[in-house]
Amino acid sequence: MVRKAELKDAKMIAELLSTFGDEIFDITGAVINTDKELIVKLFDENLGEKFEAFVYEKDSEVIGFITFCESFSMYAKGEYYTVTELYVDRNYRSQNIGKKLLDTVIELAKKEKKLRLELTTPPLPEFQKSLDFYLQNGFEVSGGKKVKLEI
Repeated sequence: MVRKAELKDAKMIAELLSTFGDEIFDITGAVINTDKELIVKLFDENLGEKFEAFVYEKDSEVIGFITFCESFSMYAKGEYYTVTELYVDRNYRSQNIGKKLLDTVIELAKKEKKLRLELTTPPLPEFQKSLDFYLQNGFEVSGGKKVKLEI
């Protein structure tokens, strides 16, 4: 079942996000934060203030999660949500869990009168299946490559 994330979920989300980072690194060599202690700290300090989250729970275990934050831009005509992470434990994929998490945020965005949802997929072409998932759920490719500058 999907429910709003709570502070008690931080450790399980840190485990999943760390696994996600390891998966990305193993396939592409790209590095994301997998420091579980730091993930828990960031989750605890920022949930409800800088970002929101939903989890998918089965038998009292978090097996998937989605995080998102409010964004604003003139090109998007105002306020929208940016999905920052969406991950489902590999043992539970292809069971519509990711779709249920995504649909929960879409419904909230509609209720809150947000104009769009944006996200960045994991590296392509290695994670083409992720892009296909979003395209099947109504998203469209909207621009160039994501770029970053570490500071």
